[in-house]
Amino acid sequence: MSGAVTGDAMWALEAAAMRGGWTAESLMDLAGKRLALRMMDLFPHPGCVIAYLGKGHNSGDALVALRVLRGAGWRVAARAAFPQTEWSVLGRRK
Repeated sequence: MSGAVTGDAMWALEAAAMRGGWTAESLMDLAGKRLALRMMDLFPHPGCVIAYLGKGHNSGDALVALRVLRGAGWRVAARAAFPQTEWSVLGRRK
């Protein structure tokens, strides 16, 4: 798959971005926004999307994406595998 990276490679990319001045939250906001924009490119007519959330930072990315999609007229929903008290701090913030 072109463009795919391993988990270790992603950690290294994130660490390099943070050394360059990015924060975990700014990376999360960018990832979520880019995910939503890509979905809108692939599916140009608003639809319905459900995000299945874990308790790590990826759940925050997904919640940012849902917010962007909702603002573009999509119907959105989220289902959590864990109670919010177990989520990452940034995930809860989003």
